[in-house]
Amino acid sequence: MIFSNSQQQQRGLIERAKRGSPDALNDLALCYLEGKNDIRIDQKKAFDLFQQAADKQFVRAHYNLGLLYEKGWGTDQNYIKAVEHYQIAAKANLPLAQYNLSLLVLSGLGADRDPIAAFNLCEQAASHDQFAQAICNLGWFYLEGIGTEKDETKASELFYKALDLNLPEAALMVGECYQRGIAGHAASTDNAIRCYEAAANAGNTRAMYQAGLLYNDPQEAAFDKAKALEWINKAADGNYELAVHFLSQETFKDADNQAFSADITISE
Repeated sequence: MIFSNSQQQQRGLIERAKRGSPDALNDLALCYLEGKNDIRIDQKKAFDLFQQAADKQFVRAHYNLGLLYEKGWGTDQNYIKAVEHYQIAAKANLPLAQYNLSLLVLSGLGADRDPIAAFNLCEQAASHDQFAQAICNLGWFYLEGIGTEKDETKASELFYKALDLNLPEAALMVGECYQRGIAGHAASTDNAIRCYEAAANAGNTRAMYQAGLLYNDPQEAAFDKAKALEWINKAADGNYELAVHFLSQETFKDADNQAFSADITISE
């Protein structure tokens, strides 16, 4: 019998996992979690394999267990256990664990709410230069003065650093700076819309909604009901809750001033 490369990789991975290799256990778990190497998705099997790898002190498996506990994939959702596993991986300097733990601690999920600890964890994650999402979130901490002293200059620097790494959320944050006229940005609706649309075109539903709101404001020079409808509908299609709520309340008018209700399409 001749096996394809994918089948050979699968057989080799399974054999190494059977021998107790922690990295193989972790990699095989990822296959079950994501349906890789011709392996059918089985979140419970993935959870069990991650647990075996974590029992062998494999750091990435602790992060993965934290993620499964946080999301309730293959096990009951349990924020306390998510925090426990993220902490182990975060102490081993795994940036994804530091970042996710920052979000849970900031929200008070699985641990007491602690903005200072959340800021410190995000700062640790952002110290890994290519981790754009952590860099952008650190900018948000500085912008709002949460867990640290407010520093709009530092916030702006971080947003543009994340933008250079092609993070759509960074364009969103720069857009908010232009809209609010903060962090060294002169208030500019045009620049705000330009940034929002850049993030929206990359799939950011919040940016779609923000662009739609600016187009929907009759006091703005950019006022355009058709564009407002287009962007807010797209945000609703992406299950952005504020957009769904907005469309359930709002009645738009077409060019002939005839009222029509915006259709809402929700992705399953």
